[in-house]
Amino acid sequence: MSALYLTKQLLSNTIPQKWGRIIINALITAKDPSETLVLTNVYRAALTSYSKTLAQQFVSHGITVNTVGSGSFRAARALELLNEMSKKQKRNVKDIELGITQRLPMKRYNEPKEFGNVVAFLASDAASAITGTFIPIDGGISRGLF
Repeated sequence: MSALYLTKQLLSNTIPQKWGRIIINALITAKDPSETLVLTNVYRAALTSYSKTLAQQFVSHGITVNTVGSGSFRAARALELLNEMSKKQKRNVKDIELGITQRLPMKRYNEPKEFGNVVAFLASDAASAITGTFIPIDGGISRGLF
């Protein structure tokens, strides 16, 4: 519900200005569901649908709404999952991490700066014609065409 409350507040401030940028952070699981993250898959898909709906409703107010789908970043949640896997498999976290990154198309985790660069672009005037999109920032993980 936090995304709903936050966007409602943002829209109340941006509609009168006839300009705004809303960028919703989903995960790539919104597009390519993970077999182990059922609740996340559903939640992220719902956020993406919500974003698309907002984009259609508020484009005439000069407001763009887009979703970014992050992939494998070495963030807090990734570290939690690595620790859980380590306990279950009784293996070293570093070994598990190496095994994961070697299966990634880029053979590494994405960097937070790479995520920030895309979001900064979407928030800029240079992206004024981009709305209602889902942009993967996943290092090539997703295999779908759209």
